[in-house]
Amino acid sequence: MAKLFGPPEHIPCPEFNVSDFNQYQKDCEQFEKSLAEFCKEESPRCPDAGKIISFPVADGQAKYMVFKYSELIFIGTYDAYHVDDALIRGLRKADIVKKIKQRENISALFARR
Repeated sequence: MAKLFGPPEHIPCPEFNVSDFNQYQKDCEQFEKSLAEFCKEESPRCPDAGKIISFPVADGQAKYMVFKYSELIFIGTYDAYHVDDALIRGLRKADIVKKIKQRENISALFARR
């Protein structure tokens, strides 16, 4: 079962910037890249460390990064949607791997050629 954590203090989540949304998007991309590097470095035995899983919520998605199959990091960017903690606690490794594959398949389907 998975546990949920916030990002480490040395990788702060970007503050929403209403005056320059393009810069905010760049900051979010850099945040996710830095967080992924951290996860890969700190969890070398987890082949999916640094990958993102998400769940639909309202008009957006709740995003989490895999640190280990039993530990996820909340990505509180954009609308900062989250799912109920009970859902996160109930995730098994197979569920996480399935969500990663779904995200990869959708990305491949809509990839620019």
